[in-house]
Amino acid sequence: TLGHVYLDLFTRPGKFPGAAIFPIQFRAHKRLSRATLVCNFKRERSGPTFLSHVELLELFHEFGHLLNNVLSQSELQHFSGTRQSHDFVETASTFFEHFAKHPQTLRLFAKHHVTGETIPESLISSLLRSKTQFCGLSNLHQFILAMVDQLVHSGPLETSSTQIYKQVVDKH
Repeated sequence: TLGHVYLDLFTRPGKFPGAAIFPIQFRAHKRLSRATLVCNFKRERSGPTFLSHVELLELFHEFGHLLNNVLSQSELQHFSGTRQSHDFVETASTFFEHFAKHPQTLRLFAKHHVTGETIPESLISSLLRSKTQFCGLSNLHQFILAMVDQLVHSGPLETSSTQIYKQVVDKH
């Protein structure tokens, strides 16, 4: 046994509204770690509950954080699990998100709930293509924000930041 994991996956009144992991006990000496993975998936009133691909990505992301906590071992709890530098903390979670986008992984569990038929290749391909469909626009938006940031912070403002944003958008 590497540690203990508690899952609290479905929404209910009064519950924490987001998705997160909560360390309960850190691994140290001969003590095993314990952590809770919390999500807020909508439970169906009757029948199985289905996750969208966005929800699946969220689950895999949080699971990466969970493993980071459960598998960490430190004498000092403030340097264990997700209590590290922010860019490193996101490494395991981002890594696990990629599994949720990988066709081989999806074929392991993405099956029709009645027939058991595996998700068709065409649906996987379509899903994965849709994830990159507007990445050029996203990159352009980041480029514009970077340009605005440079203009706003490069000297005294002669106009509002809103006007600067509009000028950069109109130019590019």
